[in-house]
Amino acid sequence: MVVDLTIQAGLEAEDAIPADNAVAHQFTATAAEAAYDNLTAFDRTAGAENSGVGLGHVFYMGDTDTLTAMKIGFGAVEAAIPFKLNVYEVDDTDVTHLLRTVELERAKEAGFQEFTISPMLLEKDKRYFMEVEQVGADYMALAYEPNEKGQYHTKMGWYYAEEFFNPDSLMVQPGSNLGIRPVFASGVEPVAADLEAVAFELPLDTNLMLAEEPVRVAFRNLGFEAHGAATFRCLVDGVQADTARVPVRPYDQSLLVGFNVDLSAVGEHELTVYADLPADVDRSNDTIRYTVYSMAEADPYKLDFEQCHDFATDRMNPVWMSVDKDGGVTGSYGFMGFIAAWPGSEEPFGFVAFNPMATNPVIYDFFTGYHGRRFGASFFIEGDAMASNDWLISPKLALGEKPELRFRVKSQTDKYGLEEYNVYVSTTDTAETSFTRLGDTRRAPAEWEDVVIDLADYKNQSVHVAIQCVSKGQFIFQIDDIEVVKDAGESAVGAVDARPCVLFVDPASGTLHIHAGETLREVALFDVDGRWLTTVAASADQCTIDVSYLPAGVYACRITTATGRTELGKFAVR
Repeated sequence: MVVDLTIQAGLEAEDAIPADNAVAHQFTATAAEAAYDNLTAFDRTAGAENSGVGLGHVFYMGDTDTLTAMKIGFGAVEAAIPFKLNVYEVDDTDVTHLLRTVELERAKEAGFQEFTISPMLLEKDKRYFMEVEQVGADYMALAYEPNEKGQYHTKMGWYYAEEFFNPDSLMVQPGSNLGIRPVFASGVEPVAADLEAVAFELPLDTNLMLAEEPVRVAFRNLGFEAHGAATFRCLVDGVQADTARVPVRPYDQSLLVGFNVDLSAVGEHELTVYADLPADVDRSNDTIRYTVYSMAEADPYKLDFEQCHDFATDRMNPVWMSVDKDGGVTGSYGFMGFIAAWPGSEEPFGFVAFNPMATNPVIYDFFTGYHGRRFGASFFIEGDAMASNDWLISPKLALGEKPELRFRVKSQTDKYGLEEYNVYVSTTDTAETSFTRLGDTRRAPAEWEDVVIDLADYKNQSVHVAIQCVSKGQFIFQIDDIEVVKDAGESAVGAVDARPCVLFVDPASGTLHIHAGETLREVALFDVDGRWLTTVAASADQCTIDVSYLPAGVYACRITTATGRTELGKFAVR
């Protein structure tokens, strides 16, 4: 229905210019579609060059209705382009709360295109922000029309990174209306209750797991009903291990559910998490499964970072502690304008088990001379305002008659000066005041240096040893191959006889790792029935064997050292 609307103002006194007292507007009223625009041409378009952006309109609901589709006006482009349709609820402070994200693809032709979505119940007297989001660098060409009384909205987060701006709050862009039209169908019944499992956020798939390991799973609510305390259950290897009760908002897209379960037993474990909601209309999507591998604890006397997961900062294997005591913003590195990023790179941290070949992007040949895949690193603090205060602390270790501390250190570069560090020992606990510094502050050269520190003053005692990076204005301090030697005067065999070999399979690469603590001679592999598979020669205290070709199952290995000591072990291939 076409409506001719006229609004006229009058004065009791005589109006000097009565011709401007009225304004007329013609619009089409429909129960099925809402719009701000009167688009008929699609030659004016919006988007962003080489980056993502989101543009949209806020719609007020005069009555409760069901959103079923969206009509969006686009200009012509050379090929079909993916984009996202986001629906938010807007609160009284103009802050948005995400209700639904739909990944769609626009056709290359110009004009209005209609996209059907799963029905959503939008409530009376509430405001909703309908946003069209450009994904990546492909210009989406969202059509608009100039209108001096028109306006559209964008979220602050698209334009401002400063902390004092709420990225989810709306800002007005005056002078235009966008071709965005929500479509409603009152006879369609939206889903009331449907909890969907999305992804595991914790734990890592391979780690030194705990007896109270945090498990975190992302869910979302696809229904319009709220639930005061929905029940979620977590099973470990088919046995219920924990339960959580979590409030759920209508169309909640950021529902995180946490548990604590025992994953300390070495080997594989299957985690099963599901929503136990009787009213759920679709039980096929409320369960998620995840297989994790609990690693054996490595020899605490040696930290070479090879049994840590990439970029570990809070749970290293063996259980040395990485402690950040400066709280500064950690610096980064890059090349030709490309900044290397990795999980946790934007967070404060102490020492990190750093794998240069797992950053995004990889900056080749930036770090050289380290052993294995990883080394320990303490990064500079942005702004050079304060010195680093990063600690790497061992568990308590029993020393013998002639103990030593050995490690390798390096400054990534001497361009900003050499990295500075201290070495400490504590005979009690890990409080900073309990440590005694050994010697003066030391400097790491620009090439790898082997360091040996006599611990004779602590012979036959149990101690914590610690490395503290105190650089100020330098770059990246590197450390590797840390070893606390019980008795430098005795053979390695005597030092490790009481500790078994450590072996584990890295499920990502299908590689069997063996750490013996003494020189190996050979490793023989057998299937579960005892049939010999292969024998691999070795000449160091650790070795790796490719087992990715083996069928999933449990296998045995016979480890023989250069001294003739033999040990049997088992490992699993997934």
